[in-house]
Amino acid sequence: MQKYDTEFVPEESTVFVRGVSFRQVELKKLGAGKHIFALVAEPTNKADKHAVRVMGMKGGALIHVGYLPGGDKATEALQGLSLAMAARGKLPVVNGVVKKGDAGLIVDIRTPYMRTTNTLRASLG
Repeated sequence: MQKYDTEFVPEESTVFVRGVSFRQVELKKLGAGKHIFALVAEPTNKADKHAVRVMGMKGGALIHVGYLPGGDKATEALQGLSLAMAARGKLPVVNGVVKKGDAGLIVDIRTPYMRTTNTLRASLG
């Protein structure tokens, strides 16, 4: 079982995680209900240089369930915060829920507003 040094970030806005239709097997492993989700910057992603991977946490494992919305300034700010926290050995985490949608399981998470994200990042230097 892997142990991560996590830190919760403020929960101010609900965000629908994208790409979950491609991650149904992983979502079933995670299971419906409330979970903790890690936000992992993925700056080498060829499709989106500001990508933030959303990882469900279960039994010490990280399960890739999707991404924050691409082309979004709030996602870009969260990527910067994730990178700044990772440089200090921290993994930003948020609360969220896996639930049944029209075409399978979906994920909603609670993230900080962009202003809060930028303030947190600035405080890290």
